[in-house]
Order: sequence, then structure tokens, then C-alpha cells
Amino acid sequence: MPTFKIPRLGKPSAPPRPEVADVYVEEARKRLKEGKTDTDAMFTLATWHAVHGEHAKSLAILHRLTQLDPGYPGVWRFKAAVYRQIGDEKMAWLCEEAADRQLEREE
Repeated sequence: MPTFKIPRLGKPSAPPRPEVADVYVEEARKRLKEGKTDTDAMFTLATWHAVHGEHAKSLAILHRLTQLDPGYPGVWRFKAAVYRQIGDEKMAWLCEEAADRQLEREE
């Protein structure tokens, strides 16, 4: 049976890159410190919290976002998805209804 040697690669020449998502989240936090109404930064941060299982934080940000800009693309559907994650079908349904109403306004 042949044996293979794994070549040694040595130290990387460049420092490791931070995860792309971490860069976006840090930028979003920075932008929110500068201005509390940056809706793109709010959506980014809400998504980050939802992905990491911090649903209450995500929903708090999404609630503020829907107050500031109820027509923000996809916010109502995403908010419904977060409510489904925590098992609140009634709130998920209400968010889906808001998404449908928003879509009707745009047509």
C-alpha cells in the first residue's frame, strides 16, 4: 500500500481574514452609532442576531425598522420568518399580511 506525505505549507504569508459577515456587522454597528435611522444597517444587524439565535434582539430591531420604513424591501417577510422561528404563528401571520398589504400599495 503506497504512503503519501502531506507537504508542509509553512506559515501563511498574510494574516487570516475576518469572516465577511463579521465585517458587515461591524460596519452596521458603526453606522448605527453615527445615525440611528440607517435602515440597511438595522436590517443587517437584525439578520445577524436572527442567524445567531438572538430572536428577541432581532425582533426589537425589526420592529424599529418597520416603524421607520414600513416599505423596506423584505422586512415584513423576514420578520414573519423570525416569529416562526420562535413559534409565534399569529405574529408571523400578521407580518405576512403586512407584507401583502405593502405589496398591494406598490402595484
